[in-house]
Order: sequence, then C-alpha cells, then structure tokens
Amino acid sequence: TTTTTTSTTTTSTTAPMFSGPTEPMRLCVRSSTGALLDGASLSIYAGAWYDVGTTTSATCLDAAVPDNTSAVAVRHRGVYQQVDWSAGTTVSGTTVFSFATRPHAVRLIDSTGQGLSGATAEFYASSWQSLGTTDAGGCVTTELLTGNITFSVRHRGVYRQETVDTSGAGTTGCGATPVFATFQTQ
Repeated sequence: TTTTTTSTTTTSTTAPMFSGPTEPMRLCVRSSTGALLDGASLSIYAGAWYDVGTTTSATCLDAAVPDNTSAVAVRHRGVYQQVDWSAGTTVSGTTVFSFATRPHAVRLIDSTGQGLSGATAEFYASSWQSLGTTDAGGCVTTELLTGNITFSVRHRGVYRQETVDTSGAGTTGCGATPVFATFQTQ
C-alpha cells in the first residue's frame, strides 16, 4: 500500500491509493469549544473497511476515497463513531464530515452528597484510559466523542464502574453522569 502525505497549515492529506473513480472528502474533529483535534483516525467502508489516515497538528484530514464509499468512521482517544456517507455535507464538491467531542464528567460523592477528592477515574474505549483525579467537588472532566462508554472510579481501594450512553448533550462540571456514591456502614 502506498501512502501519500501532504501537510499545510489548514489540512492534512493521508490516504491509501485507490484504483477506480474517487471523490474528495474532508474529516474534521473538533472539541466542544471548536478547536480542531489531532489524533483522530479515519476509516471508510467501500466494500471493505479501509484506514485512510489520522488528523495531525490540529488539522482536518482531506482524502480521495472510492466513489462507492457508504460509511465513515472516526476513532479518537479510543472512542468510535460511525455514520453513513449520506451524513456528510457537500461543500464546493467535497463531502465534509464533522465530528465533535463533548465534556464528560465523573463525580464521586460521600453518603451526605459531598464531593470526594483524590479518587482515580478512568474510561474504557479500546483500553482503560485515565480521566484523572477527582477535585475537591468530587469531579473530573474530559472531552470525548459520544457513545456507550464505561467509566470507573477507585477510592480508598474500592472500585466501581458504570456504562453510560453519552450521546445526549454531554455533561459539564459536577452535574455529571455517572455519579458514584459511597455509603456509610454501621
């Protein structure tokens, strides 16, 4: 497989060489604040799945893909999203796909509803990855694509995990889902 790479200040082009008719496409992955993100890998389905490339240096990825492409998939920080080709928007003859991350938070509270700091939080997307350590409000937040994501928290040797459908509006601050709670024993 031959790969051609061209990089400018606005786009990055990395694509396998396809034989037959192709059409231009662009993939952009942005944070909830609109900043372009690097490290997002693009795959397309055109009779089989093909890896097309990865966004670099906070740019969009431009590629020439087979004209029978029927689906586009992106993976960022292990979280995977797939859409039909029809979900793209045509701009000046190029089909553009825009994906966005959203803030996702995990919160740990005690039996009285107060936040607990110092807990280790993770999420699972292809592998366990660190979210960080809960702050004084019991909260830790990160930007992720949406999907069914398993979150976990570990505090004082106790571990708990929960899978959450994050395809809603996302969460910010400590109004988080999931909320993990300790309880008081007697």
